[in-house]
Amino acid sequence: MKLLILSEVSDDTYRVHYEAQVLSLLDEVNNGALEISLVCAQEDPHLETDTPIKETIKLPIFPTNRGECVALMETFERYLAGQPSGLLPDEEEQFVDLIEAVRKVDAVLTLGNNVMSSQAPNTLYEMAVLVAVCHRVGVPVVCTSQLVGTPLVETDARALVRTYQRASLVCVADQASHIWCSQHAIDAAPSVDVATTYGPRVRSLTGTPTYDLFKNVGELDNAYIGVAFTDPANQLIEPLAKLLDRLHESTGYHTVFIAHETDPETSRGDVQLHQRIAAKMKSNPVLTPALHADVVAGLHHSAAFNITNLHRAAALSLGRGVPVFGFYNTISKRVGLESVLANFGMTDFVAPDTQMHSPDVFEALLELADRFESHLNLNLYEHARQVAEFAHGMLQTIMKQAERGVFDRDALDSVPAPPQLKIRGKQWRVRLKNLNDLAGDLLARCEHTDLERVIADEEVLSQRQQCDALMRQLREDELRLRVQHNQIEELQGELAAVQRPRGLGRWFG
Repeated sequence: MKLLILSEVSDDTYRVHYEAQVLSLLDEVNNGALEISLVCAQEDPHLETDTPIKETIKLPIFPTNRGECVALMETFERYLAGQPSGLLPDEEEQFVDLIEAVRKVDAVLTLGNNVMSSQAPNTLYEMAVLVAVCHRVGVPVVCTSQLVGTPLVETDARALVRTYQRASLVCVADQASHIWCSQHAIDAAPSVDVATTYGPRVRSLTGTPTYDLFKNVGELDNAYIGVAFTDPANQLIEPLAKLLDRLHESTGYHTVFIAHETDPETSRGDVQLHQRIAAKMKSNPVLTPALHADVVAGLHHSAAFNITNLHRAAALSLGRGVPVFGFYNTISKRVGLESVLANFGMTDFVAPDTQMHSPDVFEALLELADRFESHLNLNLYEHARQVAEFAHGMLQTIMKQAERGVFDRDALDSVPAPPQLKIRGKQWRVRLKNLNDLAGDLLARCEHTDLERVIADEEVLSQRQQCDALMRQLREDELRLRVQHNQIEELQGELAAVQRPRGLGRWFG
């Protein structure tokens, strides 16, 4: 059978998590001895060429503007319903190609890993259009590792509900998403990030030079801290550099920067950002280039602990029982981080990135160092093994159902869920929780205000576009009326000429 997988729309950026998810899924296929061939939605030029994924399907790429996303989705929905859609001929041809390609697969699996919210509407609608096509042609689709975030305006919420209702099976990765689904009459099953099961081997990134990991990292005098960041505000680069220097002074741990989203050819992305942070540091950090997911996972696994603002990096780290401290600057990033941390009992270890200077944050990081030195992470290692077993069981159940072509929500309940784990912070825990609550309220108000402003701007733009269209129509109508008026005057002149008396000959035949 053919199984189409959707992880993330590809571009020139190599995304470690995308490859980790795809390779984890391939491992599940091989380990389960399943007769399944995988088809990728979107071609990734950096995905390993030795994988058995030789076929790709091209999806529509949605804009980042929410109003344009909604309008484009409505256009596709009208086409699928057999109504006039307004698609241009080349757009219609591409959409028909997508429909026909989906007809040729037996099932579709979306791998999640993005937070569904109105802050990133393109992600929501890229999944929605694929599910809509599957629903139209009768191909079953499973949405796994889903995260429902905020803010989520009514239009986007309706689109997400409709998407989940059309799916054969929905699996969510955190309690908040499960509650949201229950409120909208969606029977969602529990799941975890697919990359949690990722077992790295030793591969190099296609088209990049070999990186001597031992020479650059293996010879460090002491343990190190893995650091993976993307897109922090400019004013936070110096505070982060100072925080990492302070940790080096207190623990002796070096910083090893680990890139997750980078263009390997230009280093645009995380690598350039890490270079900017390192330039502000005094403690001689190790900078790594764009590396294969195998190497990146190994770097996270070998660290004393990791610091990141990427929930995807947190999943790779905690998947092998290595602690993480997460920083966030949006509600969506907080949702992503806390969903991963909650699966490993580490929800105390998160803070807004504006508080990098906070004594409570520094105390929490020193506690992670102390846990490493005192060998207190054994319970986390054991819990990670149990989470991985749950993830394996969940994926094997879904894949076997996909092989049969029948999906049963109740069958997932038979997969033993891992026991709850709670790693309690010390005295700083309550203070940091209060700080997170205050920051969360402030971010929520700011983001809702920003979103309301965006929606208002979109409505004004839409009304302006409608007015412009009406004015164009009026001008066209006015021009048409002038032409018709001139034609009428010409006809009247011809008619008058025919009816005018022609001298005496009229009376004297």
